[in-house]
Amino acid sequence: VESSPPPGSVERDRAAKDVLKRGAPLVELGDAYSDVIMPAVPALDVVRCGEGDDDVWMEELSTSPLMKLPATEAKVWPSSLNGWASGVRSALVMIRGQLYRLKGCGNHEEGFIMATNGHWEGAEVRSVRGCCFEDTAERDLCMSGKVESVLKAAGKGLVCGNSPVGSYAYEAPEEPDDVRWPLPKIQRHCALFRTVGDRRMGDHLLAGLEQLLPLIVPNAKGVNGSLAQAVAAKRGMAAPTVADPLCTTDMLFCFGAPPADGFNVPLKEAAPPLAAELNGNGSPNEGKVKVRPEFASVWDEAVATYRAALEAGAAQKAGAGSILLYLCWRLGRECGTVQRLLSDASISWGTYPDAMGTHCNAHVNNMVVLPSSTVNAASLEAPFLAPVDFDMAFTKESFLFEGVASYAHFAKTWDELVAFESEGFFATLAGSDFASTGVANTLSEDMQADPRRIAVRDTIASSYRSGLEQPMKDPNAPPREGQAEAAALLRAGCDALVRLALVLTVNDIA
Repeated sequence: VESSPPPGSVERDRAAKDVLKRGAPLVELGDAYSDVIMPAVPALDVVRCGEGDDDVWMEELSTSPLMKLPATEAKVWPSSLNGWASGVRSALVMIRGQLYRLKGCGNHEEGFIMATNGHWEGAEVRSVRGCCFEDTAERDLCMSGKVESVLKAAGKGLVCGNSPVGSYAYEAPEEPDDVRWPLPKIQRHCALFRTVGDRRMGDHLLAGLEQLLPLIVPNAKGVNGSLAQAVAAKRGMAAPTVADPLCTTDMLFCFGAPPADGFNVPLKEAAPPLAAELNGNGSPNEGKVKVRPEFASVWDEAVATYRAALEAGAAQKAGAGSILLYLCWRLGRECGTVQRLLSDASISWGTYPDAMGTHCNAHVNNMVVLPSSTVNAASLEAPFLAPVDFDMAFTKESFLFEGVASYAHFAKTWDELVAFESEGFFATLAGSDFASTGVANTLSEDMQADPRRIAVRDTIASSYRSGLEQPMKDPNAPPREGQAEAAALLRAGCDALVRLALVLTVNDIA
């Protein structure tokens, strides 16, 4: 639960003072800590209420605190489990059919390391990488639970990607030990969640869809040749020319111009080749896209499903111009809807400045792909995504504006903070580097300016705005009466596109 003493009370002033001290290097702990800085969310701490449900602590997870290790090294530990790396500092383990996320169990396979990360009063400072800390673990657990309640109350089938279980601490030596842990006064923690997914919207889903574009949206012999003009018209702009081409969505964001709503833009789609054809000599995509052999059957099945949806005209029956842009519309709307619901509940995902820079945790990689979109979902309305990572989140009531007063560029009111956060999310959807999120972008320069990619990004950005403005009512929702078969085909086609995209990015760690 969140603990926020009333404004002006002695308790609040004392709590705020303790929190804000974290923003400075840990000089009081000794010379070895004088250049070390910790995460410092400028908000009152959360307080755990009770010890949680012991039933969710599987025996395999409670033998001892777990840490990522190479397979050869892990074999010597009886308590070791097989798992998957998830990002830099997390891992997933499957125990009796339930997927768990261990957040803060080592920086890759390096354990817990120190890294230069920012400046304090002109001097470089270091931070601990690979773990959570007591306050950040408690914040993530508490705020994930709060977000879960907000999303469930909305009644749209939305869920939080991580459900809180608890946390554990790693033992530290009594004295500094360069091998075991050189900073024993800093306690390292790991937060544990039941989780529903790992593949990220940015590095996995959107990156995969953009790699798919040359395979599923042909542009040879004039096919889709009017797409750039259609996007420009939807933007309310003049038709592009060689001298004045269609600008990319991220540049549109920089100019403050509205993106195109591509929901009903006609787009000629085609099913991609089967895996054997893609991987063989003389591949139609010149070897740019390869399918790993172990995923060939998944790829081929998704190709067949997507082809069936195309042949049935599923998108057109729903009033959409294509399956691809229908999917993009849905993805953007879910992001906007989540952002609006959190804002309405006076929750920030985590937007504030500190010695490490300006943070904005509302971004494209903090939405994970739900299992319902990696197999055929029960209904067209079922969500594709779920939000995660609330270790920097806070509420309006708990935020300490006095902790960021020295940052002249930052928001001075809650409404300004929420607006800044919302624009940060929008920017990452548009493909902008407005915020530092670690989202990879490996497309060629030509592909980044390709009208097909611009149509995708514009539609996602436009529908994000729609979700912000009308979170509970999709203006492009297809009619339900007499459309059950078409809706099922459309959803199956969308799920197939998701699977194809994820196959292409299966090796990528966000």
